[in-house]
Amino acid sequence: MWLSKFTDPLCRIDGDKFVHLLTCQLIAFVVGKALSFVMNRYVAALIGLVVAVTVGFFKEIKDDKFDLADFKADIIGAVWGTVYCLI
Repeated sequence: MWLSKFTDPLCRIDGDKFVHLLTCQLIAFVVGKALSFVMNRYVAALIGLVVAVTVGFFKEIKDDKFDLADFKADIIGAVWGTVYCLI
């Protein structure tokens, strides 16, 4: 089925990584949209991206062990949220 090309990779994502992805997506989107009312939308989206990646980075620093896979999920989610912000 054609839909399985999209659903199968999502089903392989670990639950913790999915939470990281969605959280950073939400942070980047909300910050970018909120700032877009007072500044250029591209600059606002970039600030949202930076804020989301920074939050993800410091969350991993705070943990006992820096998990690179979690941080990658944070970055992917932040980029995803930034794209949504610009649409």
